[in-house]
Amino acid sequence: MNRSTKDLIDDYLYSITATQDFSNNQPFTAAAISAQLHVSRSLASKYLNELAKEGKVIKVSSRPVYFFHRKKMEEKYTSKFQEEDFYDLEEVKQFVKDHYQQSKGFENIVGYDLSLAKTIKRFSEAFEYPPCGLPILLYGQRGTGKSLLTDTIIKNAIQKGKVSSHAKVMRFEVSDTNSDEIQCELKQTLQKEYRLDQAEEMILVFRHAQYLSESLQEYIGSLLKEMRDYQQVRLRNRILRIILLAEKEMTSWMSESLMKYIVLSLYCSSFQEKSVEEKEELVMRFIQSEAQKIDGKVSLSVMALRALINGEYKQNARTLQSYIKIMFASAIKRGNKEQLQIQIVDLPEELLKTLPVTAQENGGYLNLDTYHRNSKIEYILNYFDQIIHVFDTKDDIEKVMENAKKNIDLLNDHLSYKQKILGSEVKNIEVLVSNLLELLSRHRYVNLPGNFSTVISRILYLEELYASSVEKWNEKNQKTMDAIYALLQDEVTYAAMTVDEIRHLLQTNLERKVSTFLWIYMVIYINYYNAELPKRKALGIILCHGYSTATSIADATNTMLQSYVFDALDMPLDVTQEEIREELIRHLGRMNKGMDVIVMVDMGSLEILGKDVASSLQCNIGVINNVSTALALNVGSLILQEENIEKILEKASASSQAKFTAFKKQRKDTILFVSESGLHMAQRMRDFFENSLPTTLALNLEVCDFGEMIAQGKNHEVFNNKNILFITGTANPHVNEEVFISLEGIISGSNTQIITQILKDYMDPDQIDTFLNNIRKSFTLQNVVGHLTILNPKILLDDVTSAIDRLQDLLGYQFNGRSLTGIYIHVCCLMERLVTKTQIEQYDNLDLFEKNNKSFIKCVNESFRDILKRYNVQLPVSEIAYLADFMVYGERKKEVQTNEKK
Repeated sequence: MNRSTKDLIDDYLYSITATQDFSNNQPFTAAAISAQLHVSRSLASKYLNELAKEGKVIKVSSRPVYFFHRKKMEEKYTSKFQEEDFYDLEEVKQFVKDHYQQSKGFENIVGYDLSLAKTIKRFSEAFEYPPCGLPILLYGQRGTGKSLLTDTIIKNAIQKGKVSSHAKVMRFEVSDTNSDEIQCELKQTLQKEYRLDQAEEMILVFRHAQYLSESLQEYIGSLLKEMRDYQQVRLRNRILRIILLAEKEMTSWMSESLMKYIVLSLYCSSFQEKSVEEKEELVMRFIQSEAQKIDGKVSLSVMALRALINGEYKQNARTLQSYIKIMFASAIKRGNKEQLQIQIVDLPEELLKTLPVTAQENGGYLNLDTYHRNSKIEYILNYFDQIIHVFDTKDDIEKVMENAKKNIDLLNDHLSYKQKILGSEVKNIEVLVSNLLELLSRHRYVNLPGNFSTVISRILYLEELYASSVEKWNEKNQKTMDAIYALLQDEVTYAAMTVDEIRHLLQTNLERKVSTFLWIYMVIYINYYNAELPKRKALGIILCHGYSTATSIADATNTMLQSYVFDALDMPLDVTQEEIREELIRHLGRMNKGMDVIVMVDMGSLEILGKDVASSLQCNIGVINNVSTALALNVGSLILQEENIEKILEKASASSQAKFTAFKKQRKDTILFVSESGLHMAQRMRDFFENSLPTTLALNLEVCDFGEMIAQGKNHEVFNNKNILFITGTANPHVNEEVFISLEGIISGSNTQIITQILKDYMDPDQIDTFLNNIRKSFTLQNVVGHLTILNPKILLDDVTSAIDRLQDLLGYQFNGRSLTGIYIHVCCLMERLVTKTQIEQYDNLDLFEKNNKSFIKCVNESFRDILKRYNVQLPVSEIAYLADFMVYGERKKEVQTNEKK
């Protein structure tokens, strides 16, 4: 990769900044740099100023102007420098003094250079803010180090001269009962200490500030208001700094009178929230402190250390420290004080209960004299450095990628063979990562080595395990990685797009961010094993309107071709033509590297996009409309065969003519069974009819609601979906153009010829004879009544016969035989409805019927008196009305409606 003059200046400045100590600043001028690199002074100055604008170089706007490499300065002085230019060298020296010394004063605090670095910086800046600091709230659980951090901040500020060495520090332990005493003491002290003719400084620290009373909070607020007023008039004789330490954040306990003056609120994380490396350091610091009290050598079981790191502590560091004292006491009682071993058995009972059981061999002891923090992650981060700094070389991109892959292999070997990570610790991550990569490989058809998911899982695990160190490394190298990210996006687009999809899957399913380094790692890895995939003459893209139309077609086509040929763009239905054009150009601009492009669209109106896209991207583009899976499969095959774009378009067009076959709707032949007594009665009729059939017929026997058929007639859905052969039942629904065969007609045998004529296409002659014999045997009046009702058929028929005979006498009218059979069946079903309390209660114009048929109603009640008494039921007028209808239809209408069907 060829290096520009600007890159050479950047490299050179980085190297000489390593020796910078403010004793000789001449090498850091544009003149000196131009002389060393043999370029003109104006060109050197131009590039140096550009690097300063990009944030890579620190500029000192003095005479002469000085330039220092920002990354090297931040590494050298372990501080993040301001983005703005410095006025002169003295300002740079003061910045280094303030910030470098600051970090040097906090080594006694675990995590000062990791998770607490930002908290310490903001706390120090607010506390030292001239002339009397900013009011600060520091909150967190008990035992999280709030007091230690506060004392260290105060001590460091005094050492730096930001706070007077004569400043008086007052610490108040607040409880829920002593606010009045504190307020009284504070007033007396302030009146005594402060004098208008002498500058005084006081620092007030309130521990457990959540217990401050409303009155005391109001008083502290008045003091802060007073300090603000004094700052405005620049009076320095009353300097008061206030720090509040609490277990809860301010909104849960602080009054408005105080809250409005609190400028900064900082949180101290609990032991559980700290990274594993910080937990380990805190545990080891307490153990080493306790070991110093022992006159002898002390070693710690690795398993005991793990238990302490994974433990839960009610009061964080305080509880942890107490547990460690208990462990030392147990070990001393149990063994040799000169060679003391802290073992699992020395753990307090609370920790033993939570100790995980493992089959792995994790024995061994740590020597406290030689223990060093996190050497493991330092090795890992060193490999990270080697991978990203390969891109600093002047080699071409292929050589750089090759060398980067070699360094990745070294990292993989280290993670596989030297870095001992238990399989159980990464098992869950690895299973999920493996499943996601398998899903992607089927979709993208990329080649992945067998250990890819294992290594990815270990990097994810280590990034979480040593979160603070990794985050610090990321911040330090972010600009370098951003440059690599941009380079890989441009140079190895296919691998970058694949990793973008992996990143999305990981972030969605693991619910954690994928670091820029891991993205770079995966791009290098995937590009190495898939370098030949994107090298085709043409690439394809499917563009359709709808939620996932294009994606579905592309996925199906790629699956059948076993290759990632088509990418997809799903566009909303309401998107404009201009928006589609811009999205297509953006998408293809990233994918296309001089290849031809075939765009397959769903609508002809999108064809006009081709000209605009071809002009914008300077490439050959073919647009094919009316995309389908079959057409995409044909085009994809031609792309894989390395056909040129003209041939692909010609062949696709020739094979894309639509063909059709029309199929008429098939309606299943059906016999319908109905009954005014409901579906259950119709179902019994259907079963009785089916049992008489000698064989299973290729037609449907279905029941239908009598009321719905009466109301809807031919509009009932059954007539649209079925070919109705005939309707049969206890009552005629009178559907136009449909054959009805009454149940009494079947019993009397008068309709058997019609039935056999209809069913001859479904049974042979022998089966028809068997069916007719079954009809004669089964469809007797008593058998039918016995099958249709739950009542005793003999007694019921005798009672019904007597009632109908009596009714004929009272009416002075005799029904014919076939009508009489139907009336018997109707009344038998009516009696069952009365007994089961499912009688028909609705009848159109019932009042009119009752008014016009009083004599008939009286005759029915008189003739039915005995049967109603036997079954202890009442006969409603609505049922009498239906009986009247049935009798009228039975006499005046034909039993079989034989109208020709249209």
